Amino acid sequence: MILRSIALRQARRAVAKPARCLHSSATCLQQNQPIDAASYSFSSRIQPPVDGDQVARDYQAFKHHQRVTNSIGSVVSPTYQPHTQVTKPPSPEDISLELLLASQSHLGHSTSLWNPANARYIFGVRQGIHIISLDQTASHLRRACAVVRGVAQRGGLILFVGTRDGQERIVTKAAELAGGCHLFDRWIPGSITNGPQILGRCRTKVVDENDKEIKGFEEQLEAKGALKPDLVVCLNPMENYVLLHECGLNNIPTIGVIDTDANPTWVTYPIPANDDSLRCINLIGGVLGRAAEAGKNWRLNQAAGGIVTYAASHNLATPTADQIAAAHEAERSFAQNEGFNEDTDKRVVTSTGPADQEADIQEKVDQTMMSAFEYAQFADFDEDAIAAAFDMHFPDRAAPETTELAELREKLRRTRSALNVSSDGEPTYLESTQVDAKTGAELEEDAQDMMDEPLTQQEAAALHAQEGGKCQNPYAGGSYRGALKVRKNAADPTLRRMIALKRHAYGEELSAEDQEELRKLSEANKNAPPADEGDYALRRTS
Repeated sequence: MILRSIALRQARRAVAKPARCLHSSATCLQQNQPIDAASYSFSSRIQPPVDGDQVARDYQAFKHHQRVTNSIGSVVSPTYQPHTQVTKPPSPEDISLELLLASQSHLGHSTSLWNPANARYIFGVRQGIHIISLDQTASHLRRACAVVRGVAQRGGLILFVGTRDGQERIVTKAAELAGGCHLFDRWIPGSITNGPQILGRCRTKVVDENDKEIKGFEEQLEAKGALKPDLVVCLNPMENYVLLHECGLNNIPTIGVIDTDANPTWVTYPIPANDDSLRCINLIGGVLGRAAEAGKNWRLNQAAGGIVTYAASHNLATPTADQIAAAHEAERSFAQNEGFNEDTDKRVVTSTGPADQEADIQEKVDQTMMSAFEYAQFADFDEDAIAAAFDMHFPDRAAPETTELAELREKLRRTRSALNVSSDGEPTYLESTQVDAKTGAELEEDAQDMMDEPLTQQEAAALHAQEGGKCQNPYAGGSYRGALKVRKNAADPTLRRMIALKRHAYGEELSAEDQEELRKLSEANKNAPPADEGDYALRRTS
């Protein structure tokens, strides 16, 4: 059979090529000439004039011969392409012995590692390795596809598990097709048997027959506990025995790829195949994902026509209209308070308010940059600088230098254009808008530059006057960021005390404020009532 196939593929070469009679006589004469230096001269390589009629006749003869011999030869069938198993997984109808053989599904383990329970799945032995019967693999895979399709048609939740290296893509793809869940990391023991403790904080939702979320069930879902899958597909059962055991305790059906060294009783629906071959795993995972997709699409098509093919058994009471409205209002208020935006590439910035109409250009630029700095929710800034920025105001800023006036005006113009302010002067009203990632990054960069600029003597004096002279740390020469941190530390007594203790422990020079904090701490310790061992033990255990 193999020889006949090769002969068919080589049949096109076996057919004689059409004779090219164009200038054949001249070619024969040139071949009979002796090879000498004169034959390489320019005059000897001059071709005779071309006859157009002869060229047309030769071309017609060539096309006729091509039409006659075009049907001779083999037909190239679709070839095996492993990369399409993840990008375009095959459907259950595409399962064939040739596809399973190309995916190395028939290769088992050494005969010394076999599990006798798999004797019914073994075809034979070759070179000390068990060969799995592909007929058994195909039949069990088709049965598993029917199970997955039935669960998806009834709105069940399917969990795809594959924790070995290289199985992340197919597990994610299968879960995406099925509309279920996936796990390619380590299974946490107790996620099913002790779900309320491990998965109790995971968000759950209620959907209708069209998979649209229904609001108003939040309070009932909090009391219901963790959600359990209706079917678990495990691509490597050898490493997930705890998962399969928990599924058995909770009567959750499982599907698993069983090699010759595995125990087929671990899963409900075994698929005898090679679990060490990534091609085989991609094939089985893709086929099961396609089966789940077919069941989900059938269910959604029936729901679109007003037919519900399954009965929901969630044991939840239907929420009232007031509960649904309250849930929508809570969601909107949470989104507004948190500044949530699905597109994290955008930045949320604000312009200055009406009180800044009479301020100079330097103050407006600084406040606009600070607004961008404060409200860039998704920027990776320094944590201490962000904390200090929310407590910081600059009402008494010194006038800018003449050399910096042009640069500041350019910053203000760019900020006003980004904020979409349609006024000739400075922005005079509070407005929230969204800018693209590039403009947001530029605003954040300007804010960072402003925070790193050194302070002048006038600015340091203004900051020192604002805090009432409580902090003796010099500001001049430092940056805004450092000044903000010093000011925040001075405003927080707990931070001042911690800084004083740290300096005392490291043997650093203590300022007057540090000595005062240490004195207050010493007096507080002296005045504190003594605690006996029983009180200490009680506090420790509580």
